[in-house]
Amino acid sequence: MLKNCVAGKNTVSIRYETPGNCAAYRLEPISGNAIDLTRWGILGAMQTKGELQKFKPAAATPLAIGKTTYTSGLGAHAASLVELPLDGQFSAFEVTVGIDAITDGRGSVSFEINVDGAVKADSGVMNGFSKPVTLKVDKLESAKRMLLIVRDAGDKNQDDLADWVEGKLIVK
Repeated sequence: MLKNCVAGKNTVSIRYETPGNCAAYRLEPISGNAIDLTRWGILGAMQTKGELQKFKPAAATPLAIGKTTYTSGLGAHAASLVELPLDGQFSAFEVTVGIDAITDGRGSVSFEINVDGAVKADSGVMNGFSKPVTLKVDKLESAKRMLLIVRDAGDKNQDDLADWVEGKLIVK
């Protein structure tokens, strides 16, 4: 995020404290005070089945929880972990979670948001009939890393299509 930019010419210097594994950088304008979760760089993602999806669930259909369709979000399959850099740039994070509607009520998972090694939000066990839950984490001003975790609810991971939708990082 660029701070103190003014109209006209601005100079960007990219510096790092330790070597990283990034081959390129992207600069883009931010409208308002929030960044969509799908626009922020993911450091890493892993799951037990398939690959993390942007803008669609793990089944590659439109994102939907219950009867509501979403245009923005991540689709995962339990168990999964998504790692995001925060680097003290944000004040809060908010996201809606649930089992994707394609499962027709099947599947059961729990969603967890972990910040710098501590659990900050947990959905509890949700199944395919659960209504979407909005998780919010405040006081991220000094946070370095955030993990979005989906856990199997203990009944194997059949139909555990987990959606993180309308996620937004609030700029401090």
